[in-house]
Formats: sequence, C-alpha cells, structure tokens
Amino acid sequence: MASIFLGDRLYIGGVIGAVVIVAGLYCVLWAKSKETKSNSDLLSERSLAQNLLHEESYTMIEDL
Repeated sequence: MASIFLGDRLYIGGVIGAVVIVAGLYCVLWAKSKETKSNSDLLSERSLAQNLLHEESYTMIEDL
C-alpha cells in the first residue's frame, strides 16, 4: 500500500513474502475447516449409533 499511496518502490522479496503469508493462512484455514467438518461428522455418527443402541435396548426390554 505504501507503493500506491506514497510512491515507494515495490521489492520482489516483499511480494513473495506476502504471497507466502497469504498461502499459509489459506492452508491453515482450509485445514481447520476440514477438521471441524470431520469432528461434526464424527459426532453425528456417534449420536446416531447411541440412538440406535438406545432403541434396540428399548425394544429388547419391551419383549421381556
């Protein structure tokens, strides 16, 4: 932004550094989103299994 507003020189190292930082941030956010989705899928599978087990035990009790 300094090069735009103040007329400073733009160095290639600064541009490469900015690209590396943005790419790293993108990778971290992508991995976090994938981890969160994986955890929510795991929780929904667990709750489904618990519900199925609960219903199964309930029907077994009714049969007695």
